[in-house]
Amino acid sequence: MFLIAGLGNPGLLYAKNRHNVGFKAINAISKLTGIKVKQVRCKSKIGKGTYIGQEIILAKPRTYMNRSGESILSLVQSYNIDISKIIIIYDDLDLTLGKIRIRSKGSAGGHNGLKSIIDCLNTQDIKRVRIGINPSFKITDSAQFVLSNFNKEENNIIEKSILIASQATLSIIKDGLEYAMNTYN
Repeated sequence: MFLIAGLGNPGLLYAKNRHNVGFKAINAISKLTGIKVKQVRCKSKIGKGTYIGQEIILAKPRTYMNRSGESILSLVQSYNIDISKIIIIYDDLDLTLGKIRIRSKGSAGGHNGLKSIIDCLNTQDIKRVRIGINPSFKITDSAQFVLSNFNKEENNIIEKSILIASQATLSIIKDGLEYAMNTYN
C-alpha cells in the first residue's frame, strides 16, 4: 500500500497559502485517480482506492504543518505502511517558483513539516516531491511569506506545477522512482 501525503495547514484561512501546495497536489491526484478524499482518520483527511492495481491512501494531515509527522506516523501504524511506500508532497522555498524536484531521501532542508515527519518516523529515507515557491523578489520574512497567498501571475504558474507534480507522483508508483526523477526533475 502506498501513502501519498500532501503537506499544508488545515482550514479555510490557509487554503490558498503557498504552504498548502501539498494539499492542492492531493486534490489534483484525487481528480486524476478518482480517489475521493473525504474520510477523517489518523489525524488526517484521507481517501483510499487503487491506481494501476496498487492500493493507495491519499492524505492531508489535519495537524498543522509543524506537526505533520504525528499524522503520518498514525497512518503508517494504523495501515502498516512500509516506509519505502511513502511519498510526501510539499512546498520548497529553496526552489524557483514552479520547479519540481523528486528525491528518494535527504534532510528536511529547513522545512518544518518534513522535519516533523523525519523525526516521527526516525528516518530520512522518505520519497518526496518538492514544488518550488521561491519568487523572483527577496523575501524578508520566510514564515510570513509561506503563509501568504499567490498573486494571479504566480497562481497560473503554480497550478500548472501542481498538475505536473501530481503526474510525477503517480509516475513514481507506475514507472518507478528513477524514471520519475529522470522525467520530471
